[in-house]
Amino acid sequence: MASNGGQSRHPAWYHNLTANPEVTIEIKDKTLQVHGEMVTGEAARTAAWEQVVQTSPSFRNYKKWTTREIPLVMLKAA
Repeated sequence: MASNGGQSRHPAWYHNLTANPEVTIEIKDKTLQVHGEMVTGEAARTAAWEQVVQTSPSFRNYKKWTTREIPLVMLKAA
């Protein structure tokens, strides 16, 4: 979720990811190569958004604090 805390602009990492969607991430002691894809389409965005806010309910407020559409990014194993 490229929420940037509900600010009016996208976070820097979002611009980096759109310029180069092939990235390396670290989860605990694992390093993975992934490909970032924007979640598009109303049904897919709604489902992804609900999944995020179920995990982190405070993120629901971010949508109220900005007029921009908050980008949702799916990271897939490369």
